[in-house]
Amino acid sequence: MQPIIQSDRDRHQLNWLIQEKGVTKAAIENAADRIAARGQRPYPSNILKFFGYQIEDVVGPPT
Repeated sequence: MQPIIQSDRDRHQLNWLIQEKGVTKAAIENAADRIAARGQRPYPSNILKFFGYQIEDVVGPPT
């Protein structure tokens, strides 16, 4: 399942995971599947939490 991206901030959060933390796109999709299986929506904020990060960990403006 693809993450739900509704804004530039959402896109920035996912790019941060990929570029700064080395999380693969496949791992993000897997996390989205697992989050959806728990009955939650796969928003980037939930994906960040899945990997142990918080929104506050993401620095910089959306690109």
